[in-house]
Amino acid sequence: SGGSQQEEVDEGGSVTLRSGLTELKDEDLIRWRFGDNETLIAEIDVKTNRCSVFEDVLDGRFRDRLELNQTGSLTIRNTTINHGGLYLLQTRDRNDTVPLKVFRRWSVEMKRGDLVALSSGRTEIMKDEKILWRYERETIAEIDKERNLFTVHEDVLDVSFRNRLKLDNKTGTLSITDFRSEYSGWFSVSSEYFDVDFYLFVPGE
Repeated sequence: SGGSQQEEVDEGGSVTLRSGLTELKDEDLIRWRFGDNETLIAEIDVKTNRCSVFEDVLDGRFRDRLELNQTGSLTIRNTTINHGGLYLLQTRDRNDTVPLKVFRRWSVEMKRGDLVALSSGRTEIMKDEKILWRYERETIAEIDKERNLFTVHEDVLDVSFRNRLKLDNKTGTLSITDFRSEYSGWFSVSSEYFDVDFYLFVPGE
């Protein structure tokens, strides 16, 4: 059992998770699994000459996106934030884990007094994930799923977010009430499997 180097991709792009094999032998069985439950998403069985992708699992998040090549490497096309996570490659003689991190960036125009809900876009938090919310690189909230800790840090830098931050324990969405122009800047949410950056600004101020 081993681990491979982390792969990274911008959302919407393609990424190939490599099997590390140069050719498949007669008895080879290659399986790719994903996530906490190690859900089977792709398989090559050389003996029966069968190559399968299981696109309907996990609410169809891999539909029309998976491609296996002749050496068992798996390409994911048109990636979304929900493709970030831990992939497991199983062959007859080894198991390898391949972490994939997906990046997303966008800017959001705000008005003074707005309520903003900043979502990572993730539909679930993995069991071993540690999620950090940052404002201008300072941590303002964090989630440690394994230890079931959900923490908000309201006083960072010279900007007070007191009584303005709310963290959703299930999705990791961070809400900011009564947005002020002095809050304009970079917010980010990240874990080992994804990184989303938001630039929030109040125009003309």
